[in-house]
Amino acid sequence: MTPAAILGVVVGVLGFAVTLSAILVSLGRVLQRQEHAELAQKALAEEVVALKATVRQLERDIQATTARLDGLGADHQRGNEKVSELRTQFHETLRTITSLREDLVDRLARIESYVEHHSTPPPQPGAGFGPPRRPTHPGEPR
Repeated sequence: MTPAAILGVVVGVLGFAVTLSAILVSLGRVLQRQEHAELAQKALAEEVVALKATVRQLERDIQATTARLDGLGADHQRGNEKVSELRTQFHETLRTITSLREDLVDRLARIESYVEHHSTPPPQPGAGFGPPRRPTHPGEPR
């Protein structure tokens, strides 16, 4: 082989080595980017899992709150029914008391009327029982 051929082979081998090293450097960069992408993907996957867990917890909290609100709504409805019932009882009691008061006033009026018609007139002032009074102080009427 001639030195020019050897030189051509060496230049070819060096060119191949440079090309191969450039390919290896590029491949290293691609692998490094892929590793970073895989790490980012893992981090995102972990965040997605955490978010899903948070969403499930929030859904449970919403269901619990909805159940409490339903219970409060039922309590409110029962309270309204009880208030209505108490109002009805109050008005019935008020009518009964009014009726009893009217009956009592009527009876008292009849008793007064009876007493006025069947009793002796009250004594007049100065016409008391017993001996006539004598004045104890001068100027006092007899």
